[in-house]
Amino acid sequence: MRTCRRGAGGLVRTAYTSAEIDAVAAFVPELDECYFVPMAPFDGQTMVNLRLAHPRNNQRRGIHWARDYEFGATLGAAGP
Repeated sequence: MRTCRRGAGGLVRTAYTSAEIDAVAAFVPELDECYFVPMAPFDGQTMVNLRLAHPRNNQRRGIHWARDYEFGATLGAAGP
């Protein structure tokens, strides 16, 4: 969720913001699943990891579950 361009001093990397894009959509062929990630909760971040399985250390905070961003889950939450 970032852009890279060549500047006079080398590569210039900047994070996208919700002012630039509304969301990111991704297809994962191995899972045959589509994900829709709105930009607002991740504004200014360069990376978002979506978890498929529980972590071995039982961490709960800061986890973004892939199931919450599946197309069906996100489109259904938007309502009619």
